[in-house]
This record gives sequence, C-alpha cells and structure tokens, in this order.
Amino acid sequence: MLMMCDKSIENNNKPLTTELNHDEKNSEIHSIIIYFHPITDEKSNNQFYLQALQELLKCITDKKLDLVHFETRPPLTLSNANQDIQYSCLITLETNEVNMNLLYEELRCNSFVSRINLPNNQESQYWYPKHISDLDKCQHLLLKFQPELQTDHPGFHDKVYRERRENIAKIAFHYKYGDRIPEVEYTKEEIETWGLVFTKMKAVHASRACREYIDGFQLLEKYCNYNSESIPQLQTICEFMHRTSGFRIRPVAGLVSPRDFLASLAFRVFQCTQYIRHHSRPMHTPEPDCIHELIGHMPMLVNRKFADFSQELGLASLGASEEEIMRLSTKLHKFIYKINISNLRSNHRNSAYEI
Repeated sequence: MLMMCDKSIENNNKPLTTELNHDEKNSEIHSIIIYFHPITDEKSNNQFYLQALQELLKCITDKKLDLVHFETRPPLTLSNANQDIQYSCLITLETNEVNMNLLYEELRCNSFVSRINLPNNQESQYWYPKHISDLDKCQHLLLKFQPELQTDHPGFHDKVYRERRENIAKIAFHYKYGDRIPEVEYTKEEIETWGLVFTKMKAVHASRACREYIDGFQLLEKYCNYNSESIPQLQTICEFMHRTSGFRIRPVAGLVSPRDFLASLAFRVFQCTQYIRHHSRPMHTPEPDCIHELIGHMPMLVNRKFADFSQELGLASLGASEEEIMRLSTKLHKFIYKINISNLRSNHRNSAYEI
C-alpha cells in the first residue's frame, strides 16, 4: 500500500504554525519515519492502522505544520514468535528545528507510536526514561486485545463491561509519578470473579507452586489484605513491596508495550492494571488484568532475587532496538516459566500454572 501527498515547497507565503514557533527564516525540510505498535490479529489490522494514521495527521494539522510529503510503507513481519506485523509511514515537513522537536516529543508519547526514525541521521532514535518520573510517558498500549476491537473477547458484546473498563482506565491515564494510586470500588460481580479464581489457585499452591511463590503469597495475605472476599488495592501492595524488594506499582490502562514495560522494570516499577476480567470466563483472560497480575506476578516480585533479575532485564532494554526488545521480553517470560519449573522439580512437584 502506497499513499503519497506532495506539494511544492517553493511557496514562501504559506503560514507556518502559529501555535508553536512561527519562524519562516529558519524553516527546513525534516523527514521522519514513524513505526506503529506491532499487531497480530488480522481482523484488527486495518482498523488499528487507520486509527493510527488519523491520529498522526490530526497531530500535524492541529499544529498547522506544513506537510510536504506523506507516504505509507509496506508492513513488516517481525522476527518474533507471534510473527507480529508492524506498519510505518514516512512524513516530510517544512518547519524549524524547535517545532520539529516539539512534534517529535508529542508523537513519541502517542499511544499508537512504537518508535521514530530520523533518516537524516541514519540512526534510530530510541527514547528511554532517564528518571523514574519519565515513566509517566511510558504508557503506550497494545490495543489488539481490547474488548472493543477483538470480536471473540468475552466483553465484546457487553456494553456495561466495556464502559466499566473505560472508567477504571481513566485512573491510569490521569496518574502521575508521586501520586497515591486511587482506590477502585469494586462491584459485587467483580469481587465474586476475583474470589473464585483466588480460591481455586490457592487450593493448588501446595502441589503446583514453588517455595518462593508460596512465601510471597503468604506475605501478601498477611500484609496486603489478600483474601477471597475483597480485591486488594494497588497502593497497599505498592507500599509493602517497596519495603520488601524495592519495587513499586503504577496503574496502567491495559496491555502496555514491551518497551515501556521493560523500561519500567529498570526503575523497579511494575505496571499493573486495575480492571477485572469478564465474569463469564473467570479462569481465562485474553489480556492481563489485575487478577493475573496480583495473583500471578506480585508474589514473585516480593522476592528480592527475582526483583533484581527483573530490573537487570529492564536496564538492558533501555535504548535497545525493536528486535532486542522482543528478545528481552521473550527472555523474561521464559525465565518466569523456567524458574517455576526448576523450583517445582526441586520440591518434587509436577507442574506450574498460569493465571
């Protein structure tokens, strides 16, 4: 697919942006290649890509920037286990360096954008957080599992559920570094879903969970109100984990990109959702929810050795290429699986489980 939009750049009477820095004298031609987040689901491909392009063009037109050239690129199939497809486009603008830097910063924070390449430098610009407060910019979500996009998602036809998800997601969108994590008042149905999974999982701990997981889970029961009758709040868990392993929690609205997830680990921060999976399928969810993360991940992150290793992977991801990010993400998932299997074998148990 190729789409081009060219116009003459000889006309010096056209207005440059009035919202940023109006300076015709220092105008230059700037080109950037924008890579959107990779997706797997073919049903969502076109819709996702069109939304991404609309967001991009809106960003340019809102700032009244002068678009010289616009070109979509053939999709790339990434070399990862999921064979994700990544779309990209090339845009050329006539503007000054100040405006271009501001546009670059805004695009980098856009939820659809994975990375930006500056062809003039012949080098990809992989931004990464320098301070824990920069994680406010690491909230790029992978939308392929969202209930409004995936037709086989258990919440696809449930308007009430989708609205509930959106309301809870607003907490994450408004959260900034240093804030206390707002509490969620969970419904009776959500608590029942949590309680069902909690009870089933706890029943198999003795036969299927490693010693480190059980120790962490018992600490969370004792200090973070882990029980079948109420859903623990993230702020309570965050304070406890910071005392034990040095990790913190910050809320996130959905499945965050591997780059942003790993970057958070570099600062000993775990991005955690607050919404609950659909009640019709309590033992499975297409994307992470707080049951998966609070029961599946938090007990291991209480363990300092596991927390240290998670941070090491995060540090290795800072400034890494897209291919390196995928390898690190895969390595983390394999490590979680392997450490459970090895500990189970050492404890003469048969298998691990995922939530």
